[in-house]
Amino acid sequence: MRKIYFVGIIFLWLLPVLLFAQSSVLLGNLKLEADVYAARIFKHTPRFHPNTNQLVGGFEIRLLRQPFGNKEWHSVYHFPLCGVQMVYVNFNDSHLGDAFAIAPCIQFNIFQTPKTKIFFGLADGLAYFNKKYNRLTDTINNVMSSTLNETTQIKLGASFELRNKAMLTTNLSFTHYSNAKFNAPNLGVNVYALHIGYQNFISSTPKNFRTVPTINYSSKPKLTIQLGYARSATIPYGGPKMPYYVALLSIDKRWCYSNRWKVGVWYEYNRGAYLNANFYEPNNNASAVANKAAVVLSDEFILGKMSMGGAFGYYLYRGMGGESMFQNLHINYVLWSWNKVKMRQIYCGIQLKTYLGVAEYFETYIGCRL
Repeated sequence: MRKIYFVGIIFLWLLPVLLFAQSSVLLGNLKLEADVYAARIFKHTPRFHPNTNQLVGGFEIRLLRQPFGNKEWHSVYHFPLCGVQMVYVNFNDSHLGDAFAIAPCIQFNIFQTPKTKIFFGLADGLAYFNKKYNRLTDTINNVMSSTLNETTQIKLGASFELRNKAMLTTNLSFTHYSNAKFNAPNLGVNVYALHIGYQNFISSTPKNFRTVPTINYSSKPKLTIQLGYARSATIPYGGPKMPYYVALLSIDKRWCYSNRWKVGVWYEYNRGAYLNANFYEPNNNASAVANKAAVVLSDEFILGKMSMGGAFGYYLYRGMGGESMFQNLHINYVLWSWNKVKMRQIYCGIQLKTYLGVAEYFETYIGCRL
């Protein structure tokens, strides 16, 4: 479990470096943004025991880089801001305590005028909680059982120019905190917030944006093979971490330079389910219980060597029963490409599999696009 967690941590920490490294200049064109926010906890399940009626507060600080067209995807996505954000949140509850997070982030411009921008933001990283579940001293906090957790944030906001290079920003955000079921219990914490902040350039900037012509690419469907590994905690608290073996066979099609969709068959083997079926006595049906198969529909946004997206899956076969649908969020990075036009690649990635906000596991994988 620690090895899987370590791989995920390294990948998340490298995200801003990987994004910045796709430009010819690492330093320069930097913006500093700070905001404060007021928030509420969204009680997504009746099993959530901590108080959710209080007002939650905190602040965020972001170091962002403004691309000016060094790479093809800059102009395709209207020159998005890429960087790292640091977050503090006070849950205003003695059982939840405080959280500190650091996460790579990106902001896409949806609409803009010379003085105004409307943007959509994404961030994914790590969060430290100073309070967690304890079966002896604190059973009220049944939502977070790890000190180190994963955090994902989406936001919709606007910025308004105050003076040259200075902007007033405001946005609405939704943030999810979870340990991806590395430990149990793990219901996770969901927070929605209203932000107000200030943004300013702290380094020199080019005078003009420039557009790099996009390279040719093949829009023909491609076969993708993907193999993954994950571990997930069992109940009760302190139970063993059981492995999952995951495979995906899919067809993907790039319908424009910046986006691809994917449809395929998902297979999953749950070792914990197999051992549980054989717990009291040998069970000839144990292998069938441990297997799941699903059809998956996915969409990815392509940012040079990186891509990020989400998927919906519907189970065709559920060994142990349970929910009929699942979702995942994933991030990929191309390790090697031997035909840039046909986009034949070997890539690696991480993904979080969930059931409507309740995580099942955190997976690392490697894949090949033919």
